[in-house]
Amino acid sequence: MNALRKVFHILIKFVFVLMFACVGFAQEIDELSEFDKEAFALSMNPAVPASPIEVIRSSDVIDESDVTVTIGTGTTNGSYPIYDYWWNVASASLYTAAEIGTGQGTITHLRWYCGNVASGWGARRVYIYLKHTTDTQISAISYTAMITGATLVYDSGAENYTGPTTIGWNEWDINDFVYDGTSNLYVIMYSYRGAYSSSTTHWYYHTATNMQWYKQADSSWDPSTAGTVSSNRPNIQMEITTSPTAPAIPILVSPANGAFGVSPTATLNWQVGANTHNWDVYFSTNQSHVQTLNPAALVAAASTSTTYDPPGNMAEAIYYWRVVTRNIITNETTNGPVWWFNTYQPLTGIKTIGGTNPDFPTFTQAISTLQTVGVGTGGVIFNVRPGNYPERFTVPPIPNTSPTNTVRFQPESGTVVVNGTGTTSTTEAMITLQGCDYVTFSGINVQDGGTSSSNYVERGYFITNASATDGAQYNVIENCTINMTRSNTSSRGIYQSTTFTPSSAAGANSYNTWQNLKIGNCATYAGYIYGNSTYPDVGTIVRSTSPNVNSPNRFVVGYNGAGDIGGLVTTYGLYFGYQQDLTVENVDVTGIQAGGASTSVYSAYGIYLTTTTGTINIRGNRVFGITAFTQSTSSSGSVYGIYLSPGTTPTVNLYNNFVYNLNAVTSYTTNTATRYVFGLYFVSGNFNVYHNTVVVGHPTNALNL
Repeated sequence: MNALRKVFHILIKFVFVLMFACVGFAQEIDELSEFDKEAFALSMNPAVPASPIEVIRSSDVIDESDVTVTIGTGTTNGSYPIYDYWWNVASASLYTAAEIGTGQGTITHLRWYCGNVASGWGARRVYIYLKHTTDTQISAISYTAMITGATLVYDSGAENYTGPTTIGWNEWDINDFVYDGTSNLYVIMYSYRGAYSSSTTHWYYHTATNMQWYKQADSSWDPSTAGTVSSNRPNIQMEITTSPTAPAIPILVSPANGAFGVSPTATLNWQVGANTHNWDVYFSTNQSHVQTLNPAALVAAASTSTTYDPPGNMAEAIYYWRVVTRNIITNETTNGPVWWFNTYQPLTGIKTIGGTNPDFPTFTQAISTLQTVGVGTGGVIFNVRPGNYPERFTVPPIPNTSPTNTVRFQPESGTVVVNGTGTTSTTEAMITLQGCDYVTFSGINVQDGGTSSSNYVERGYFITNASATDGAQYNVIENCTINMTRSNTSSRGIYQSTTFTPSSAAGANSYNTWQNLKIGNCATYAGYIYGNSTYPDVGTIVRSTSPNVNSPNRFVVGYNGAGDIGGLVTTYGLYFGYQQDLTVENVDVTGIQAGGASTSVYSAYGIYLTTTTGTINIRGNRVFGITAFTQSTSSSGSVYGIYLSPGTTPTVNLYNNFVYNLNAVTSYTTNTATRYVFGLYFVSGNFNVYHNTVVVGHPTNALNL
């Protein structure tokens, strides 16, 4: 049938060419740009009677071809794209333009290969999305982020999909999706059912490094949290209809896609390509209207101008637009990508938070605006009015930050305390810097506002990455006090760690500085700085800016006094792992007590270092008042002033440190008890140890000093 159809199309084309030749029309088509295109378009309109051109339709004269693209030949069973074990299952696969290889076309069907059929499937509602992208690998983003900008091409409408019934390719007939031929493509499937099932159908997959993503959960499903990246990408078939006469996809000229701070008088500019005679322009602040070609967003129809000048001055907002190109001979159209920009002007100068008539009443609102508009030349300073701010907030990546375009939060006067409350989660932070760069918090104190396990906040300041390729870098936390809740064993004062496994050095949390802090009332860790084994944090600095031990800005862990840090847990003052070129200087670590009124045994560490690279500088620190205490009658925990296990690669410079008053206390008083106190503890590595002082004080029943 396809062969006969093509022969018929050729005959039809031949007849029309003869017609055009007889009336001299073929020459006019060749010179289409020389006559009135709009008049010609009207002559092609089916509503205009008595025109022989009316009978020309794309289905009649276009030599379309259906191409089946198969990507992946693996024969190992995997769980995706759809899996019945969980109530909620989301899967996203990334396929490159080179793998698809058809150029521009319309995707009409998708197929996945079922490797085994399971019985007992619960009925599921299924959604399928497609999305153009420039991504070459997948990051561990949220489901919400994954479907942002995607086109819904299939919705089963109800919980009515009961799984595949045959081994082999299983097909979904989707809404036609115009593939641009040059972008990479996300294929996203989400399904859910309202009850648990133990059935697990499997689908063939192949290996494609970091090209698969998934997320699954039962009643705890949260689309805003990160999924997991995998290399087990399911085999897929795409049915793609191609046409040699389809109008080319329009090319963006300006404003740049995703541009911030575009002039309110800007003009939209683009270019068109082959087989394009006119085009429609859609422009709106309503993304959905532009995405779905809603007539409410149509601002220019059958236009031949490659510019559009929005009337008047655009208000500050996010604007979306796209161009739909048209071949008026074949009546084919091609939907261009949705582009966007905003006209918000970047923040610069000095802004205020809180108090009377502020620019922003809360930190949260200030940061939300920053995220939207970015930072302008010279950066922005937020002067925070004194008082308590009962909120928790996250600083995400901020557009346009740089060494000269920085963001700074500081008190306008007096004392500023952020004292929000949490939930029953055990991983919440008061202030999170996630993937942002060149942000400073100076003098912004943190106090856990929780009063029970139902609303404690576990972390004071938390620095982490926003994705595998977007670490938080060049940030400064300084000149503030951090008080958590010691009875909450998950509490930490400062916390630097990766949420997403870095795929490059850009995904690490590097070049961050913690200085002139006072940390108190924490349990397991006062400070926890931990990177990634492959891409460690580089250049972390923990310090007092002055070597003067009496300086009011001295960095002090355990500043509230004896027993300020610890509890019935093994306790660390400052814990460092997977760091490169780390500096710890002029810091006091004190007030640590591991254990208490219990016969359980716990150890205490002042400074703990493990698995590092590069050059490590630990100098000018004081470690004192460290105690491991137990009511055991047989043993006590060990005490370590400075514990060093960096590995064999780095060079550790240990200079001018003062370690004293370390105690391992037990109720047992005979010499058979096992008690250890270590001033400086070295495992393996390259050490330069100069001018350190160690004075170990201990009760009279001490052993093994």
